[in-house]
Amino acid sequence: MGNRLLLRYVPFFQIDSSADEQYEAELERVLELRRASLSQYMLAVRSEIEGLWLELMMSDEEKDEFDGFIDGEYSLSRQVIR
Repeated sequence: MGNRLLLRYVPFFQIDSSADEQYEAELERVLELRRASLSQYMLAVRSEIEGLWLELMMSDEEKDEFDGFIDGEYSLSRQVIR
């Protein structure tokens, strides 16, 4: 049958409290990395949009209609697509 991976079940109430603190710290670290990556991505996309606006010779009024471009919030929860 080959090698089997055996996982040991540990009930939640038996987990060391320091493991919970380590989990919370790691979760916060990963969320911060995600926020940093998301902001870098948004800046790159905005730069690309500005280039397209220039090529399309869009007016300032047309650009102002896209309010999602101006918003400084870098969040996955924000829905700007209508």
